[in-house]
Amino acid sequence: MPRQRISVLAIEDNPDDLLLTLEALRQGGIEPDFRHVTDDVQLEAALREREWDVAISDHNLPGFDSRRALQLVQRHQPELPFIIVSGVFGDQAAIDAISSGASDVVRKDMLARLVPVLRRELRGRDKRHELLASCNSLEQMAFFDPLTGLPNNQGFLRQLRGLLEQPFTASFGVVLLQLQRFQQLKRYLGLHACANLILQMAQRIQLERGRAQFLSRIAEDRFALILPQVSGEDAMRAWLSDFLAQLPSSTASHGAIQLSWHAGASLCSESESCETALMHRAEFALSRANHERRSHFVAGPCDKELDSDYGYLDGALRQALRRDEFSLHYQPQYDLRYGRCVGAEALLRWKHPKRGYISPAEFIPVLEDTGLIVPVGEWVLRKACQQVAAWRREGWEAARVSVNVAMLQFEQPSLAETVRSILREEKVPATALELEITESIAMTDRDQVLHALSELRGLGVGLAIDDFGTGYCSLAYLKYFPVDRLKIDQTFVKGIDRDPRDGAIVCAAISMARSFGLEVIAEGVETAAHVTFLREQGCNHGQGFHLGRPVHPELFDAWRSMPSKGGAHEFAPAGCAIAGAAGDGAGQ
Repeated sequence: MPRQRISVLAIEDNPDDLLLTLEALRQGGIEPDFRHVTDDVQLEAALREREWDVAISDHNLPGFDSRRALQLVQRHQPELPFIIVSGVFGDQAAIDAISSGASDVVRKDMLARLVPVLRRELRGRDKRHELLASCNSLEQMAFFDPLTGLPNNQGFLRQLRGLLEQPFTASFGVVLLQLQRFQQLKRYLGLHACANLILQMAQRIQLERGRAQFLSRIAEDRFALILPQVSGEDAMRAWLSDFLAQLPSSTASHGAIQLSWHAGASLCSESESCETALMHRAEFALSRANHERRSHFVAGPCDKELDSDYGYLDGALRQALRRDEFSLHYQPQYDLRYGRCVGAEALLRWKHPKRGYISPAEFIPVLEDTGLIVPVGEWVLRKACQQVAAWRREGWEAARVSVNVAMLQFEQPSLAETVRSILREEKVPATALELEITESIAMTDRDQVLHALSELRGLGVGLAIDDFGTGYCSLAYLKYFPVDRLKIDQTFVKGIDRDPRDGAIVCAAISMARSFGLEVIAEGVETAAHVTFLREQGCNHGQGFHLGRPVHPELFDAWRSMPSKGGAHEFAPAGCAIAGAAGDGAGQ
């Protein structure tokens, strides 16, 4: 059997002990490619020179010891397994060393333990590398366009969000660029030729973009750019005119088909802090350019049409809570293995007395911008707990309700106490409540987030990462933050039966969650094929239109209490039909 060849950094001052250690490795089937160092200067030089598979260190060395050696290893190669091999090493000293980050301690009179310990550490390292590769692959699929290699919509929003979070950001512009008549081009050219056209256009835009940054393909016919240091709307219009004039107006093949581009741009001031509003204005500007058949349109920070609508919503929302215009709809969550309803997600709805139901996509950003999300969020928590208490009184003792927590709510130091008071006052056990946070919250201030999550976990409530896959992918927060569940975003779930990339993303997320001992729930389950795929991949929970739309509590109760062949909480075609018919069309 061939020997396993590994690189060993041997920290040892006794040549005889070094030979015994190397011989123990060879007898165990390992051929060491080793570097022998005897002091901290040599050790630091070796760590700077290359990556090593393992460091094996004596405890007492001239001028320094294993504690100092471990500190140097952790500074330069923190993932490097560090094994102490020592003649005399007490139990407490071994505990202290492992607590400080050493992989293990092996006594020199028991060198037979060295190879099993080493193989264990190498397996652990390989598993960490595998998880990291899986995370990187997931990020590549989630944030980059597979055709052009450019960042996709999620990648662009992440970059934009990071830019807005920087202090003293100078004024800049967001540019959306749309290729006109794209659907007709697809029908005329065919998918393959149209894909080649998009690839050529991406390369040409890359060449002609000038000082614009972060070119992204955010939809099949749209690109986005960031134009830094724009002095005003006139400067933005001048740049757009020059930029559009440089783009090709026809294809070089297929009869020189004429191409037309429209652009919409929004100007950001130094006080801007919301990427949603900035993108909304850019979308508005592009729609205006398309509607008016002009090449481009620029929406400034104080565009009157947008501001009037925003101001209208702001004023109306300030009265909505007082006038009891909000309500909660509940979307069932299922155990996909047994077809049982195990809980529901509470979703905020607003019925304006004159305009009727207003989409959450319109009013929730306004709630967040104005800070109204804090009192409204507390109302949602209380209302959801009242509902779950009612369900439990009616006999559904396993009922659990999930509630989204916004960034501003999470930043409130009183959040845990607010949750505790509501649970106590509504007589709801903490295990019946799950709080959902987004990946962007998890990746803000790690210490602050960890403290807040620990406080909430101390209450006994469940914690979930919502919209997993659309924010930041980090093994660190999955390792350190006390969450129970990942919710895979519906963006990926909806395409698992059509697009292999979406299926791969979902499989990677499920595998990652399983590695960390977390439950997984998939959003956007819309077909029986989705259910089958998720079951086969080991995703045990799901929610979506195939299982039930968000409905009023009364309709949810009527549907849930209907008898079915397998029991009152099992999904059946009749139950799904009722849930679907009762939905208000506000989405998931």
